[in-house]
Amino acid sequence: ISGNYSGQSWSRQLQLDPVSASRKQLAKRFAHRKIESLEDSLLFSNNADSIEQEITNVALRYGLISKYTSLIAVENKISREPSTHKLNTVEIPSAMPAGNTMAFPQGSLGLTWRWLLAVLFTALAVLFGLATLHQVRQHHRLV
Repeated sequence: ISGNYSGQSWSRQLQLDPVSASRKQLAKRFAHRKIESLEDSLLFSNNADSIEQEITNVALRYGLISKYTSLIAVENKISREPSTHKLNTVEIPSAMPAGNTMAFPQGSLGLTWRWLLAVLFTALAVLFGLATLHQVRQHHRLV
């Protein structure tokens, strides 16, 4: 393998296993690095559309997932024959407990405790802010 990197010649020798599976792994690894390189070049390119298309082409050719591609599993087996197996309608109970309106999200503390904690922490922040302001004023008087 040879090429140019940052304006300098670069080369490496690899011993490839004659088994085709390792060649496919090498090809996928190359394609993955190629996609990373193309994604990096998006930062400095004025032609994002062509780079996105090239990323898509590489990902599809080598069966990889990218920002612009995904994999979908398709099963060719028919699970239900519509003419012989009719669908049943079943009511599914709601996940919300009876009587709960869920107006505000509630955790283990409940809404009242959250408000009290918010007021407490706000008061502490104001106190610390005033103390810091007092120290800054004293420091300026001394200087």
